[in-house]
Parts: sequence; C-alpha cells; structure tokens
Amino acid sequence: MMKYLQNDLLEETGLKHFDMWAANFAETVTESQLSPEGNSYQMKTRFARFNNMPELMALFKECADIKTTDQLGLKIPECEMHTVVAQPSEIQKKLIENLSERAKRIRLRQVKPTEDTMKQLCRLSCERLIRLTILLSWLLTASIRRSPKASAWQS
Repeated sequence: MMKYLQNDLLEETGLKHFDMWAANFAETVTESQLSPEGNSYQMKTRFARFNNMPELMALFKECADIKTTDQLGLKIPECEMHTVVAQPSEIQKKLIENLSERAKRIRLRQVKPTEDTMKQLCRLSCERLIRLTILLSWLLTASIRRSPKASAWQS
C-alpha cells in the first residue's frame, strides 16, 4: 500500500525499492515446507516478523488512520478447535498421486508452459472437487429418497 499511497515518501527516505524496505522492516527465515506435489519437502524463505514497527507505523499513519483491537474495544470470541483425521480412499490416494506427479513434472519444467501449468492444475483440481461434491450429494440424496426408512423424503 505504501508504494501506491506514499511513493514520494518512500523515495525521500531511501525505501523506494522493496529490498530496502524489507531490510528495514522485515525479518526472513528459511524453513522446509511441504512441496506442491505433497510428497516431499523443499526449502522456502519468507517473512517471519516485522521489525521497527513504531517507525513503520509512523510512516504509514501519514496516509492511514490505524486503530487497534484495544482502541476499538473489540471482543475476540472464544473458540474450541478440533482436529478430525479421515483416512483417504484408494481412489483419493490415486488422484493425489496423479496430481503430485503432474505437479512435479511442472516444477521440474519437464512439460512446456503451453501444455500444463500449476494454475491449470489447481483450477482443474478444484473443478473436479466441486463436481465430485455435487455428484456425491446428488447420489446421497437419491439413495435417501429410495430408502424405505426415509418416508419424510418421499413426497
């Protein structure tokens, strides 16, 4: 946002280039993370935390009105988290294996960008998931309607 709203100020302070801004206000860490294929790990560098927050806030407050949760008196609702682990079916395992292999070929540039991309892979995966969800709900609804115990569904 600062680049768009405070470009002149960033230039005056010597922070116009992102690398200079990041060197002053951000700290990076390199950690391993699950690869896009989901079957191996790779090293990734990302921002871990921000530094010099009072200075950054002072610069940004020149164009923005910043209010914290405490200043607004907002209450954060309590929540209870539960983890549910479901085992994949054989079909799901094969689908994930196929997607993983395809993602690996894309990442290693074994296919041309005109043939396949991660964007296409993700879009098609989402579309398939939506279609399967719709089909599953349709099949479940149809089986409930045919069940002799489901008299409320029969009309």
